[in-house]
Amino acid sequence: MDKITLEMKTVEEAVSEALKVLNATKDEVEIIVEEEPSKGFLGLGAKNATVTVVRRDAKDSESLIANSLDEKENNRDLIDKFGDKLDDFVDDAKDFISSTTDKAKELYDDASEKIEDGIDKLKDKDEKKKSRPRRSQLLDDIEVITDDEEIIEMTRVFLEDLVIKMGFDGKVEVIDERKEEENVVLDIVLDDYNLNSRLIGKRGDTLNAISYICGQFIRSRYEGDLIIEVDCGDYVYSHKEDIRSIARKCAERAINDGEYRMRPMNPYDRRIAHKEISKIEGVSTHSEGEEPRRAIVITRDPQ
Repeated sequence: MDKITLEMKTVEEAVSEALKVLNATKDEVEIIVEEEPSKGFLGLGAKNATVTVVRRDAKDSESLIANSLDEKENNRDLIDKFGDKLDDFVDDAKDFISSTTDKAKELYDDASEKIEDGIDKLKDKDEKKKSRPRRSQLLDDIEVITDDEEIIEMTRVFLEDLVIKMGFDGKVEVIDERKEEENVVLDIVLDDYNLNSRLIGKRGDTLNAISYICGQFIRSRYEGDLIIEVDCGDYVYSHKEDIRSIARKCAERAINDGEYRMRPMNPYDRRIAHKEISKIEGVSTHSEGEEPRRAIVITRDPQ
């Protein structure tokens, strides 16, 4: 073998390997570097070194060398073409980066403008909220009632009208239990008793909502300590009786065991239980825990 062309990472590696194959020394050969190694750009276009080694004592060595030089020149032309394409690629990349930067800046400016608009709107909303009249100001035109009987009748008429507007036929009756140290109850009596469950709602949700509306109506017009409850079909009455019964049984447990903790209840039910247990001698009550897990603890009084 008189000629060999190798492609390796470096020129030195290619020459060394070629000398081994040709079994020759550097003095005995002509070394032609066809292509220098290149790392490329951004990982693209990386190339190894291409080296041609020709024995000088080979027949037609001059022809082989000349051919190799021609190949090297051709390779240079290819390299130049690749370099031109690489330059074009770099220019395109610069244009793309510049364009992307401009678009990013536009998006940033647009987002900043929208954020500023949003902040201004929030400020305007806050200023409008501050400028709104307070609840007490809105109620200046509403006559404040201090007479208990007047607010009872006014609320009864309001509730009766509300029930009719909800699509139910019936009336509202007043159950006054103040002599028994109980609250005033506005009892909704429907013409069709079978519709009670619809007005009461699941777990009393609808009736509770009606009671809340009446409470807001009362608080906006009345200054006093009177409490008015809303009931329908003895739903609230039965519930209160259940709470009282449970409270008495728990008090008995506390008398026997020294202390008893009732299950957590809402504030309304706790008031009923506290009041019922206060009628029993020998026990005291207090509440522990945080809502909605607040519960009554019943303790036996010291002997």
